[in-house]
Amino acid sequence: MRSIILLSPCTSHGKTDPISQSFLIHSHRLAIRNFNNASHLRARSYRFRVSYVTRILLGEEMSTMNYKPTILIRMGERQALEALEPEYHDRFIPIFLVAPRVWDYDTGAYQKTTLHHLQKLPADLLKARGQRMAFIDARHLDEPDTILDGRHALLWLVDETAKLGQTLVPVVNPQSSVATVRAAASIAKSHGYGAAVRLPLKSSTSLVSAEFSQLITELKLDVADVDLIFDLGANIASELASKAVLPDVIEAVSAGPWRSMTVAGAAFPNETPAGRGVHEIARADWATVNDVNATLRNRGFREVDFSDYVISSDTPGLDIDPKLLTISATIRYTNGNNWLFARGDLYKASGGRGLGGDAMRGTINALRNHSDYREFPNSKIHDWFDGVINRTQSGGNPTVWRRWATYHHIRSVLDQLSN
Repeated sequence: MRSIILLSPCTSHGKTDPISQSFLIHSHRLAIRNFNNASHLRARSYRFRVSYVTRILLGEEMSTMNYKPTILIRMGERQALEALEPEYHDRFIPIFLVAPRVWDYDTGAYQKTTLHHLQKLPADLLKARGQRMAFIDARHLDEPDTILDGRHALLWLVDETAKLGQTLVPVVNPQSSVATVRAAASIAKSHGYGAAVRLPLKSSTSLVSAEFSQLITELKLDVADVDLIFDLGANIASELASKAVLPDVIEAVSAGPWRSMTVAGAAFPNETPAGRGVHEIARADWATVNDVNATLRNRGFREVDFSDYVISSDTPGLDIDPKLLTISATIRYTNGNNWLFARGDLYKASGGRGLGGDAMRGTINALRNHSDYREFPNSKIHDWFDGVINRTQSGGNPTVWRRWATYHHIRSVLDQLSN
């Protein structure tokens, strides 16, 4: 299988010696030239962290797995990315998932038109990610074929972000509308970004299905310009998950030199554990991808990349009026191969029973007192914990909780990959 390794003159240690740096820069130029000959994706677009060659130079264990988290674009997640240090941004490529429009239960209509829902997104993504490459998946848009300024919504998003210096590679799937697939093909032709194809493994579509073949044909791309994403969704938590996805991965390896292959899953449950206290949840998506890669290595194949839904399920929200919800103070804390889900006092409740941000202090104390809790990697979330306990910072609200939990999760995964 042909592979393209894109290099960056940074390492997990933040610097290299002069000989290594010279080699990395030279290899970087060669890889960019070769990659541009293989596909027309702009050289500055793919700023992969050099996991493979860099680790050879450092004498570390070799791994080619990159991190591609699927991130729903909401305020908390955007703020998490804004808080993330540049050196960590350079080590992963997000798959941005456009959030669905918000329904207004009082008026019985959406709060915003599709135009108003999307119009600030290019500037928001630039603020969150800078001029770094990312994928864009609009599968949750209820009106995916909306025309904005004479362009399909997906094409409009990619065009407008390109004007700001950011590259977005479109993601489609076999259930995408005809107009969406045509928009992705138009993006591939006009921008030279190629495209990503997401295969939900809970559907009947596979690499040998007519639907998949038709999709590749309609994209008008060579397989070397296509990123494959095998998405197990919530099924990643099954003990049979790795066995379910492995045949498709092996088939993909045999079928052609895809630009990249990723196994995705959403191990965080849609329904969180009930009751106060600290609950442990296995990160089955992380475990499954590592099982798959161990098998691939044993058979002489290159590793696949890893994608999760960070600290969320693959379901974007609950179909319920938020005014009717009783909300407890909660933290989703990534703790090695598990999450610790801490639920404390009421944040919002009827009759003035909610404590607001003050409810978070007890939640943080319960989390820190859990026998398996560890402050690693040390990150900004722990500074926020200290501030809340010391009353120098607010306990925040659900958006703040999601910001710091998302930030810490990304830091944790990148730390696991570097070790």
